[in-house]
Amino acid sequence: MNRNTWRVYIKLLTDNGEYENDFIEITDDVEVDKMSAIESSLDNNDYDIGIYKFSSISLTLRNDHGKYSDVGQPNSIFQYKRSDTLVKITWEYTEEPAYCGFALADISYLSEEKTQFVGLLNDEALELEVGSQNVSFKVLGRESIFQKVIVPFGSISNGDTLNEVLFAVLNQPEITKLMNVDALKINVGNDQAIDSISSLQNKTVQQGLATLLLVANSVFYIDANDNIVIKGRTASVDLKKTFYGQASRQGSENIQALKKVRSGIARTFNFFTIEAGVTKLFAEDASSRAKYGTRAKAVTTDNFNTTPKCQNIVNALRSEFGQPKQEFDLYAPLDFEVEALMLLDRVNVDYPSVYIEGEDPLPICGAAECGAAVLPKALWDFTLTTEEEYKILGKKIDPKTSIAQFKLRAI
Repeated sequence: MNRNTWRVYIKLLTDNGEYENDFIEITDDVEVDKMSAIESSLDNNDYDIGIYKFSSISLTLRNDHGKYSDVGQPNSIFQYKRSDTLVKITWEYTEEPAYCGFALADISYLSEEKTQFVGLLNDEALELEVGSQNVSFKVLGRESIFQKVIVPFGSISNGDTLNEVLFAVLNQPEITKLMNVDALKINVGNDQAIDSISSLQNKTVQQGLATLLLVANSVFYIDANDNIVIKGRTASVDLKKTFYGQASRQGSENIQALKKVRSGIARTFNFFTIEAGVTKLFAEDASSRAKYGTRAKAVTTDNFNTTPKCQNIVNALRSEFGQPKQEFDLYAPLDFEVEALMLLDRVNVDYPSVYIEGEDPLPICGAAECGAAVLPKALWDFTLTTEEEYKILGKKIDPKTSIAQFKLRAI
């Protein structure tokens, strides 16, 4: 028997606008069947790249006691403001519970709460249902603070590398009180000295990141230890997990479903253009253009204007997106190994065909008669072997079902 326990906590703001020391649990007031999936993904969608977006969830709470009403209401627990309250969602997995206070050796094991999401309550999208006395919130990922913080223009200079600028942009008190910012965790895929920082003046951190990540051929996410990570699009060096489908002889089945198998053409761009001052540059994948036609993507930047640096930008993007790479969605029950997988982790899949006998099965002994014997029939023609490897582009966990969904892309 598997047991999945989900808990929800909040951390309130005090009268002076600082966060209290501890989270308080509000799980009993949460409508779990109305909780949306917890999702994290890289800066792209099925038809484009460089699309920077926040993570978010929807949360519905019973409020017949008035605890979650706005500041000033008699029973409200909010003292300073309701918006920006920290919300934390955790998951705990126990394969075999203890019996009568005793854990069974080799069967039971200790479990711990794993944080799946930390975000900021958004008052703008609040809705109150008078009949049910339920209140519905939108909770934005912690990275949503980026739209409220300005780039520290005085802390960056022309000639600073992308790594240096990104660290300075992120290493601000409003951000570091919610996440860890470590220079060692910022390693872009295409690090170059910036020619001009002028376009970053008076921009929000969100706008600055959206501009810089694309030209750095890099992505952003928050890891399990609350660290901001910025890195190139390269998958992890080590293989993190193998998923097994039905009829696999290599391991126990742990795939619930494979869906939306795509060729990858929708995310293929084989002709990148960019302007370096008055010079127009391009990078193409000639074989891809010949086979699939021209799939153009124009890259614009005010931060780089020299030919070598601009050429490096489009060359890096061409190498990543010039050829189609198979993509699909994989669903698996949530357990410790599945929960631990992060964006850009390297995985593979063993998904063989399943065969059934026809009306005239092949003989167990002896020879089959040519022209009369019938080979077993495959139930499907889609197969995957562990020789192929994939990286994780997106991860979504549904608290209602404790099923994890991964968006995978071939390496």
